[in-house]
Amino acid sequence: MNRLNFPGIKRKWLICFLEVSQTLHLSQAAERLHLTPRSLLRNLLALENKLATRLFIYTDRDDVVLMTEGIALLRLLSPINVQMQNLKGLPSDSALTFSQELALGWCSAWPIEVLPKLLEKLDSEFPDLYPRIHRCSQAQDLEQRILKGGLTLGLSCRQPQDPLLAWHAGSATPYVIAGLPQAIRPWHELNYVASTHSQAGSLHGPWDDLKFPRRIVLRVESFSGILDLASSGLAAAWLPLCLVSEFFKLQQMAMLASPPQEAALIPYLIWRADREISPLVQRTRSLLVHYIETELAR
Repeated sequence: MNRLNFPGIKRKWLICFLEVSQTLHLSQAAERLHLTPRSLLRNLLALENKLATRLFIYTDRDDVVLMTEGIALLRLLSPINVQMQNLKGLPSDSALTFSQELALGWCSAWPIEVLPKLLEKLDSEFPDLYPRIHRCSQAQDLEQRILKGGLTLGLSCRQPQDPLLAWHAGSATPYVIAGLPQAIRPWHELNYVASTHSQAGSLHGPWDDLKFPRRIVLRVESFSGILDLASSGLAAAWLPLCLVSEFFKLQQMAMLASPPQEAALIPYLIWRADREISPLVQRTRSLLVHYIETELAR
């Protein structure tokens, strides 16, 4: 017992359990362990799942109550409680690495399919990875969330405006006129579905409707709505090639016309320049830089 030999149970779970047993309050325990309450709760639930029993009664005010099983475990751990408390302060002990949160923002202009590959790669290197993905409809929303600390990294569709934000630009992806496969026609003969947003950094492509007026029959809020309407044949859409390339491969969509103008969307990976970067964020940033420089250009 004094060797902390609990088969299948991680020491960090027991440390979390002991801290919460002392404070009986999730937020206070999380602060003392330098965790977010969500990460702390995740570790507690993992311990309960492994033991197949409830240890605490959780309330909606962050207060907890030790159940009979929790009291029994606390008594079982009492001979090594001091040792466990000492172990909390040893960051060099890899066995005590807590769940690492990754708060990643994703502008809807970019395909979401890369995320499973990204998270699989990160999970193999950071076993305690706890990802939070927030998809934003506009670049301005993404930038504000990073500035306020809600997100750590963001993949945007414009160069950030705030000097506190650092950025890395990737390879440009061209816009195309796409829709249900059909015979090629002049662009001005097509009906179009477009976004309700028109400002820079939104879902709306940089089409000059004053110089090249389109016949827009529908406007929708989301990219998914535009894709649904375009792929169903109800209208054509002016979209980044990277967003529809998979549809092209499956022959579910195709280029319908040659555009009268050239335009491209440039991916920007952004983060706060004044924040300390953890190894997890450094690795994520490295993988995303490779992605926006190579994968999106294909």
